[in-house]
Amino acid sequence: ACLVAGCDIALHCNGDRQEMTAVAAACTALSQAAVARVTRATARRGRSGSVDVSALLDELESLIGGV
Repeated sequence: ACLVAGCDIALHCNGDRQEMTAVAAACTALSQAAVARVTRATARRGRSGSVDVSALLDELESLIGGV
């Protein structure tokens, strides 16, 4: 439904391996138009250098807390 609605990519991340496998199997390759959009977005994003994974994990923990 996400792809039919015009999204290029749909994420399904609930941790249920069987569901994720079914979603991946139903997906098709990106259209040429979608590849062009991804390419333009990636070029605008630039490179941020190295990532401090520990700091990102700390930030994630502070955001989700006891959820």
